[in-house]
Amino acid sequence: MSAQLPRPRPHRAPRRLGLLLTALALTAPVLAAAQQPRIGFRGDSLRQLTTGLSPAARQAVTRYLGSSDSASRSALSLLANDPTAVRFVLAAVAKEPKDSLRRSVIAGMGRRPHFAAHAGTIPALVGVVRRDPSPFVVNEALNVLRGITIQASGVRGALADRLSAAQAANDAAAIRRLLDADETFAHLEGGLHAPPFVREPGPPFAALPADRPIRILAFGDYGVAHLPGRAATTHQVPLAESMRVRHARAPFDFAITTGDNFYPTSFPTPDDPAWEISWENLYGPMQIPFYISLGNHDWYEPLGAGPTAQYVRGLISRWWRLPAYYYTYTAGPAQFFVINTQLLTPRQLTWLREALAASRARWKIVYGHFPVFEQTNYTTDPQQRLVLPLLQEFGVDLYLAGHHHTIQHWQLEGIDYVVTGAGGATNYSLGDTTVTRPGRRFIASLPAFAEVGVWRDSLTLRFTGLSERELYRYTRRK
Repeated sequence: MSAQLPRPRPHRAPRRLGLLLTALALTAPVLAAAQQPRIGFRGDSLRQLTTGLSPAARQAVTRYLGSSDSASRSALSLLANDPTAVRFVLAAVAKEPKDSLRRSVIAGMGRRPHFAAHAGTIPALVGVVRRDPSPFVVNEALNVLRGITIQASGVRGALADRLSAAQAANDAAAIRRLLDADETFAHLEGGLHAPPFVREPGPPFAALPADRPIRILAFGDYGVAHLPGRAATTHQVPLAESMRVRHARAPFDFAITTGDNFYPTSFPTPDDPAWEISWENLYGPMQIPFYISLGNHDWYEPLGAGPTAQYVRGLISRWWRLPAYYYTYTAGPAQFFVINTQLLTPRQLTWLREALAASRARWKIVYGHFPVFEQTNYTTDPQQRLVLPLLQEFGVDLYLAGHHHTIQHWQLEGIDYVVTGAGGATNYSLGDTTVTRPGRRFIASLPAFAEVGVWRDSLTLRFTGLSERELYRYTRRK
C-alpha cells in the first residue's frame, strides 16, 4: 500500500505581510510622495503616528519623509507647531539622520507648551540623552528637560501673578525687580544663563551723527568657514569677498548681523582661534563696526558661554559690537533696536515698548534673528504674537531678520520686513513658491547680503549676490 502524499494547502500570505499591506494602504496618502523615505517606519507604526492629523499635517509628513534636508526642516518645523503631531515629531527625532535637524527640533520643544504637557516628551528626551550619538544634541535635550522641570514647578506663573499685582498697584520698583527675576528664570528654563550685567541694555548711544545719510551692510547665518571641509562647500568666503569689493566701491558706514554668527555654536571663549578664520580675516579688512544680534546657534554653547564670549569679544575687538543681548542706538536719521528673539521675555518686551515710545527718530528699524514674516513660516509665531503688535503700535518702518537661509522682502501695513539669512551657511528651500502670500515682494534662495541706505526722506534696500550681482532693489519714501 503506497503512502499518501499530504494535500497541498491553499497559498496564503503571512499574517504579518497582510497587516503590513493593510497599513500601507491606510497610509498611502502620506507615503505617496516618499519614494525613498528619509527615515523608516513600519507601516502600522506610521499609521498610528499619523492618526488624527489634519490634511495639512499629513502633507507635511509626506514632505518631511520624502524631501531634502532643507524642505524636511521646514516640514518638521510646521509639524512641531501642531499639537496633534507631537507623537510623530517625537518618533521622527529618534530616527532623523541629521544632527542639526534633531537638535533644532528638540530646541523648539522647549518653546512649545504642547510638548511640555505631553506625557511622551520626557521619556523621549531621556532616550535622546541615553542613545543619541551627538553630544550637541544630548546637551540640547538636557536643556529642554531642565526647562520642562522648571515650567512644571510653577515658578514663572507665581512671578507672573506677583507682577500683575505690582502693575495694578503701579509699584515701579517691584515691577522692575519682578521683571528681572522672571528673566533670570526664563534664562535658566531655556539653558541660556547669563549674568544680569550682560543682559542689561543701556541708554541709546550714537553710532553716527544724526545729520547725515547712512549705508549699512546686513546679513546673518554665516559663520562656517572654521568648520573642517565646510569652507569649500558653503559660500561664506566668496560672499565675504563680494562684500569687501562692494565696500571698496560704495563704502558702508557700519554693518549689522541678523544672528547665527557661528555654527554649530558660538565659540566658547572670546579669543578662540576660530574667530580669526570665520570673522576677523573675512570682515575685519572692511574696518567698519559690526552691531551684532544673536541667533539660536549662538546660544547652543552650554549655559550661555557662547553669547557671553561674544559679549566679551566686543570689549577687546575694534569692530565687533555687542553691548548687551538687546540694545538700541542711533545713526543718521534712524534709531536701531536690536532684540534677542531667542528669549522674548516680558522684561525685554517692556524695554522694547518703552524704547520705541521714547524714540523721536525719523526712521525706526528693529532687527533680530527670527523673522516676523517668511515664505515657509519657519519660526515666525512668537514674533507675530509678541513683537508685531509693538512694530505696528509705534510705527516701526523696517524689521530685519535672518534664520531662514534665504533673502526675502515683505511689506504689510506700511512696514517692510526683510530676511537676510543667506550670508554663508547652506541655503534653504523656499517651499511651494506658487502659493500667493499677502505682502510678498521678493524671495530667492541664493547667497546674498542686504544693503540698506537711509536718508532723511527715503530708504533703499538692495540684495547683492556673488560677484556683486544685483538681485533686487527697492526704494521707500517718507
